[in-house]
Amino acid sequence: MHYQKILCINMKCYSCDECEMVYASNSALSRHKKWHKGENPHHRFKCELCLYSTDSRKDFKRHGFIHSGERPFTCTLCGRGFTRNNHLKRHMLTHSANFPYACNMCPKTFRRSDHLAVHIQKHQEESDLSIFAIPTTVPHLDSGHVYNVNSEA
Repeated sequence: MHYQKILCINMKCYSCDECEMVYASNSALSRHKKWHKGENPHHRFKCELCLYSTDSRKDFKRHGFIHSGERPFTCTLCGRGFTRNNHLKRHMLTHSANFPYACNMCPKTFRRSDHLAVHIQKHQEESDLSIFAIPTTVPHLDSGHVYNVNSEA
């Protein structure tokens, strides 16, 4: 759950109002909400410990790692374990000295393209906020008005 909360800082998330589950898309949240209503009878594999179900045996087995704590994919450099091989591959980049993704707005570089994308989004948010900045050379605006406009942004 901690990982999901971190993701929600960087992107729009959809939270279930009946439990603590968080999803990256509204459609995924809608599928989840069907579980609260008992509307997913077509899934063959159903977890006995939570509301998860799937038609895929592989996905169901992988889901079991959440409850068992098993992490079958282990980093040979630091020993950190992962439930998925692609998560291990992504983690291996943290041990790399290579930063192939560069921001074209500042000197920062990144190991992963998704980290660069989040960084660029911050630049865009900063430039979007700049439309609320009122130049100090406008003589007819008093400081109270300027303060109120900026505090609401």
